[in-house]
Formats: sequence, C-alpha cells, structure tokens
Amino acid sequence: LSFAGRCLEAITSRHTGAQVRTTLERFIVLCDANSDEAYVGAAYEALGLATGNLHPHLLADIDHHLAELDEELVAYFWHGVGRGIYFAPTNLRPNVETQRFLMKQVQQESSHELARLNTLSGLIWALVLVNIRHPEIIEAFVRDNLSELRREIFTSALCSACVIWRDSSPEDRSLSALWKHRPADARTAELWDACVSDPCSRMVNDRYPALRKAGLGRLFRHRSLSELCV
Repeated sequence: LSFAGRCLEAITSRHTGAQVRTTLERFIVLCDANSDEAYVGAAYEALGLATGNLHPHLLADIDHHLAELDEELVAYFWHGVGRGIYFAPTNLRPNVETQRFLMKQVQQESSHELARLNTLSGLIWALVLVNIRHPEIIEAFVRDNLSELRREIFTSALCSACVIWRDSSPEDRSLSALWKHRPADARTAELWDACVSDPCSRMVNDRYPALRKAGLGRLFRHRSLSELCV
C-alpha cells in the first residue's frame, strides 16, 4: 500500500500516458524486488485499493496501461478496487441499502468483464474477511444478493478469503463456526450449504496445503473453483 500510495502521488494532474506507464513500471519493480514470489500478487493488488480510494480519476488510465503490460496485473488491480469499495466510509453500515449500493458500485466502476469479475470478487473477499466472526452478516448478503450473482464467483471469492484466514490465523475457530452456521430460513440454508459450508470446508481442509505451496499471493485476484482445485 505504501508503494502504491507513493507512486500514485507522483502522477501529476496533467499527466501523460508516458508518465502513468512509467509510474506503473516503477510500482511493479518495487513489488517484485521486495516481495516473496509466493506473495507478490498481494502487493500488486494494493494498487487497486489505493487508486480506487485515493485517486479514482486514474482508474481508466491505469487499467489501460496495465492491460498493455500484463492482463494478470489488470485482474489484481480490479480485485483491489473491489476490496476498496467495501472499505469506503460510505459503505460501513451492513444493511440491505448498503449492499445494493455496493453492487451498484461494482457495475459503475468496472468497464469490462475482467474488471467486473475481479471487482466483485474483491468486494466479496473483503466482506468475508471482515465479517468472518459474524456469519449472520454474510448470511444476509447471501440471502439478499445471491440470486443476482453467479454463485461460482461468490463461492470462489469466499473460499479464497477463507484460505487466507486459515493461513494467517491457523488456531482461530471462526472458519469452522462459519461453515457450521445454519440460517433459519430454509431457502437461505440451502444456499448456505451449497455456496458456503460445503465448498469452504473442503477448500480449507483439503486444498489448503496445495494452495499454500503454489503461492497464496495468487488468491488476491479472481480464481475459478476449478483453478483453486488444481
């Protein structure tokens, strides 16, 4: 985040394409030189969070130049933008109106499919990590929004977030409490089993060692469930 903030501050109000590209190249070099290879994706993703929250007028320019450098970087960038949307002060209250506004922002901020996919994934990723000890908040999101989402995107983002939690807090029991949570509403309970409990428990219990070996930094962008299971 510090690298991203400092690099973005160097882009002047009357910036040129060359200045933006040079700044991005400098950011990438800083990330590569100072990150363990297994976690460099987490460093790349911070650029999206810093841009979306502090320099939103640069979103389109950065997206354009990152696409010329590496499409993988575009995915990390927009995942960070999605995470930043969740942490915006205007979105702090966990109610239905806020959830609808969050989903609307995802559509407004992202201008193409790769951007939308990763912005949504980053948003869900943050939602899960912030509220992992409060499954009723995640339940409300499932109940109110999952009919409008592709379930695979929600589930893969949730699983990625839970793997990160497992790695950073291995003794914490919040994950098992999350997948043992049972919504009172029958329809929501069915969705919960299919999209949260079953895939999350399998991913954390069965796939975590392989994912960690492959490098957890790669989870800081959208990965399909099939990719997570390879």
